[in-house]
Amino acid sequence: MSSHRMLMDYSNQFYFPALKNYRRFSKDEYAEAKSLAAYFGKLQQSWDNLKIIKVESNAKPVMQRGDMLTVTAYLDLGNMLPNELQVELYHGAVSNQSSEISNAGRAEMKWVKSEGNLNLYQVRIECVDTGMQGHTVRIMPKHDALIHPYRSGFVKWA
Repeated sequence: MSSHRMLMDYSNQFYFPALKNYRRFSKDEYAEAKSLAAYFGKLQQSWDNLKIIKVESNAKPVMQRGDMLTVTAYLDLGNMLPNELQVELYHGAVSNQSSEISNAGRAEMKWVKSEGNLNLYQVRIECVDTGMQGHTVRIMPKHDALIHPYRSGFVKWA
């Protein structure tokens, strides 16, 4: 690999996107940056009150390729609104030795409705592998100004 190609790769993958984000965050007297800071303040105050109360699914002990899996999660969002959180189904084959999900996939769960103080999220996916399959649910931050939802200390698992 030539140093010119390496510089172009770094520029296109990191430097130019960083410059674009700087311009986005600094315009209108840093309005988007202030909005993101306010969001993280609310998230930090509310995070301990977020709870995954229950996860239901139609999973069978052994799933076949083409089987449809429907998963519903019942969440207590505390002071957060449904559109302020990303709720995902984390799924994949389960290893016989460790019972851990391997070759994991993820699917965004959609908010369905509120029932009292609980919010229901649901997703329907098709199994692409046969055998023992596993799944769980996780909650992460969601804001238009976030480059990605992975923030240290802000991933909650079922």
